[in-house]
Amino acid sequence: MRGCRGWRGSCCSGRSAATPAKVENPEKGSFWIGEGQTDNPGRGSTFDAVLGDEFAFVEHAEKVYAALDDACPQGKALLSTVNGEQTAHARLAKTRPKGKTYLRLHWSTHPVYSVGLHAAARPDMDADGKPQAQPVQPSAEAAAIAAGCVLCARTRAGVPWDPSEPRSHRYPGKLTSPWYDERVIGKTNEQVASELDIDREGAKSHRVYPEFSSAVHVVADGIPYEPEFHHLLELALDPGLDMTSVIVFQDMPTELRVIGTLEAGHLVGTSGVAANVATALIEYLRSLGVEDRVLTFEHTRHIYGIADPAAHNPETSSGKSYVQELRRMGFNFGKPPSRLCRTVAPSISSVKLLLGGYPKPLRICGVKAAAFAEHARENTWRISPDGRVLGLNDDVHNHMMRAAAYYALAKFPSPSKPQPPHGGDGEPVDDEGTPRAQRRARREGVHDPGIRMGMSF
Repeated sequence: MRGCRGWRGSCCSGRSAATPAKVENPEKGSFWIGEGQTDNPGRGSTFDAVLGDEFAFVEHAEKVYAALDDACPQGKALLSTVNGEQTAHARLAKTRPKGKTYLRLHWSTHPVYSVGLHAAARPDMDADGKPQAQPVQPSAEAAAIAAGCVLCARTRAGVPWDPSEPRSHRYPGKLTSPWYDERVIGKTNEQVASELDIDREGAKSHRVYPEFSSAVHVVADGIPYEPEFHHLLELALDPGLDMTSVIVFQDMPTELRVIGTLEAGHLVGTSGVAANVATALIEYLRSLGVEDRVLTFEHTRHIYGIADPAAHNPETSSGKSYVQELRRMGFNFGKPPSRLCRTVAPSISSVKLLLGGYPKPLRICGVKAAAFAEHARENTWRISPDGRVLGLNDDVHNHMMRAAAYYALAKFPSPSKPQPPHGGDGEPVDDEGTPRAQRRARREGVHDPGIRMGMSF
């Protein structure tokens, strides 16, 4: 063995990266080198083995991995707890390149930690007063353990978990054991997800929407467009030259479906100007299965849409707003109530309510709207060095989630400030500036413009 290198995000033996710690075996001529964070560890050298500790937390990890792979093509061991989906460690674990071995060591398979393993009970009744289905127990032995578990009994009785006196299970329905119940005390949800559950999604820190869960909200097999409900087709828009994000919904009676997403702009190598986005949106809707008869100018102008309020401001070059340019192309976009847009809190709360199932469940197409799921998972707060929240990260993940937030604010505002689902600042207008629902109500003799009317083409 010529040499091995141990590498992690903190310096070994108190030494700097310039003078790494080194342990030699003169008898065999082998050695270990330990060093801290650099972007090019081992560059220009050759090693028989590399041990990367907590690799998911390494800065510039893709660049680091490229350097390590060049110095040690075979023999790398990258160990880590999880830290979200956007890391080199997560990429390698998901893609599992040929010749690599993926080893997942979960606490539930440990001979000591798993003693007393069972699925924690859920409360007998859910928020709607309906019986809550119990999860499938791992085994008959685990079912017997759950039946005699004092914490399960208190959880079923609705006793809340309290870290100062944990008299119930912290996570109803999840696998647990006496060891696990002790280990979750004092940890944040993100720390539990990272240190114990191997949950990359839940381990992502400073998420804007920690309520989002792929297992709950994403339909992996996809959600098809339903032509008979073409009148329930709706759009959300956040425009910009760097990134313009469009979300395609079908607001079904029992659930809100995200059936597609469209992104344009410099960040994805296309143009985000209004004319190009409108043309691309027509073609994209057609690819989803929307019929040509629904995609004519006279019909697209009746598709309910909500856009970022800033998109209604005139641009200095043309004197027209982004929304006005889209209206010329056959798409009408309204905006949420102005009084609720003074801060981001109301719009974020509206999305959180949707993720929680209010006023209806949110379902995301895992085939055509996978980008929405990724952005919901990766949308994060900007944090100061001392841990203070400074605002939303203005990155690629924020554009689509702002479109979703404005849409949710216009249609499903917080119940503390009840609003009609349509109307006011949130109602798209026609070319004459009249809210479309009011014109339709007058035409059809309906006196409540807040009632959603289906259109027959």
